Amino acid sequence: MFIGTALVLASCGKPDASGIYVSSSDRNVTLVQIIETKDGNLTGRLEEVAVDANGTVKDETIPLDGAASDHDLLFKPVSAWYGGLQASGTFTDDSLTLAASGHTLNVARSSLDNFQTAVTHLQLVAAGDRQRIADVRAVQARQAAEVQAIKDAAAKTATIEEFTARLRNDTARMDKGIADCPDFNQRSATNTARISKMLGVAPRLSGVQRGQLIVAANQIEVGTNQIEVARSQYAIELNQIAQDAGPIADQLERFCHSPKGAQFVEPCGPARAAVTEFRASMVRGRKVFLPYKQDVQDEIARESAMIQRMTEGASQ
Repeated sequence: MFIGTALVLASCGKPDASGIYVSSSDRNVTLVQIIETKDGNLTGRLEEVAVDANGTVKDETIPLDGAASDHDLLFKPVSAWYGGLQASGTFTDDSLTLAASGHTLNVARSSLDNFQTAVTHLQLVAAGDRQRIADVRAVQARQAAEVQAIKDAAAKTATIEEFTARLRNDTARMDKGIADCPDFNQRSATNTARISKMLGVAPRLSGVQRGQLIVAANQIEVGTNQIEVARSQYAIELNQIAQDAGPIADQLERFCHSPKGAQFVEPCGPARAAVTEFRASMVRGRKVFLPYKQDVQDEIARESAMIQRMTEGASQ
């Protein structure tokens, strides 16, 4: 009986590593859960929950497998497939220390409730980190947007000013073309008057002289047709200016009268003035130039009719 009681007391006095151990900080919580069997074998897990710099909660669990001898502990990998912790350590009634790969872990006896409370705190820390990161990114995005808006505004202003300068240059070319435009109608009318005089003297001429006169009249009419060719070429050149400037004027007008254009008061003022000047130049050009086409063609028709009368008179 005495021997049996001694064995029982010896068994009751054996150190037991079983329990929950926890270590926590504002960004990391470590749980070590150990179950020790009567023969000193150890099983359990090491779980580490941490918050990274991005506010992400990472949770890693490592299985434990080992053996205890008095207050000493030794752990080995569970298997080549599942991994595990290879470490050695010691424990007391209040704490546990593990050393592995040059690192030492100190954890105190605790409970799963305390571990969960610490994890909840980490999650709050992580949420705060994510919110701060989001706030910083929002500020950075606003600042980037403001910088981009300034760049866009500067680029838009430069474009408006460039288009305005081009439009004014085209308007100046148009005005000069109108001012320098030859009086095609006067030139053709002068030729018509010359042929009219020829027609007046034709009845008093001999047949040979009249034939020579008709040849001369035809040459004058050829000259009038050349005036029409020159007028047409001049019209093409002026039309090219209008075709170059017209789209620019339309774009400036649409933009500067749009809601976006209201933000560009300074460059749009001169732009609108340039559009008005161009439109006025186009009106002047039409008034001066467009009648020439019909006038010259009318003179050519009159000349042809007079030459025809001279030819008919010569044949009688």
